[in-house]
Amino acid sequence: MSYEIELEPLEQSLIVPPSPRGIILLGHAGAADQKSGFSRAYADELKAASYASCVVEWATDSSSLPDFRFGSRVDELSRIIVGTAARLRLDKRVRHLPLGGLFSGAASAAAMVAAASDPNLFKAIVSYDGRPDLAEIKLHRVQTPSLLLVSKTETELFEMNRWAQRRLIGAASLHLIDTRSGAKDRSTHEVIRQAALWFDTHFGRKEPSVQRTLFKLPFQRSRSAPASANHG
Repeated sequence: MSYEIELEPLEQSLIVPPSPRGIILLGHAGAADQKSGFSRAYADELKAASYASCVVEWATDSSSLPDFRFGSRVDELSRIIVGTAARLRLDKRVRHLPLGGLFSGAASAAAMVAAASDPNLFKAIVSYDGRPDLAEIKLHRVQTPSLLLVSKTETELFEMNRWAQRRLIGAASLHLIDTRSGAKDRSTHEVIRQAALWFDTHFGRKEPSVQRTLFKLPFQRSRSAPASANHG
């Protein structure tokens, strides 16, 4: 079954700061809530870090969103991500910039599926409280460097992300973000700080856009791991 999911005009979703370091696709997808505020907040933070961004809007009415609980519509979202990326490549303001992605919810899985179908689509992907596990067997084809960020309070989600990390064949890191009471603003800033460092590293930036202190990834696995490493 096919769903028609409308996109906002690109002009309304694109934010380009002076001398951008790259362009980042942003999006959340889930059955209960689009969380457009998620993307908008991170777009502002990315602008402060000198990154352009484009928010992928899946639908104008959240009631028209399909149910993503079982990953049955991930391919549909993946095609929208690929289409949006293609539109960016035609925009003279950003077509020369390296492309990355910051996604949450089922959109994280959709980004993985898109990256599996085209290894050159993204230079790097960051997932925050996402469901990359919904990409299932296609994770074994994802070569794009992927950073998986999970809120400390999301124990079950952490296990899902660890399952996905073990199946990614490219560089993959898993890191917890502090989201304790009263730490919302700090966690938003920390997500962008970690994401910007990941993008800086894999976009080939010589100088980071944010300070590199405290960038610790306890679950990091290098792509250069021995061939005998278990990918699950």
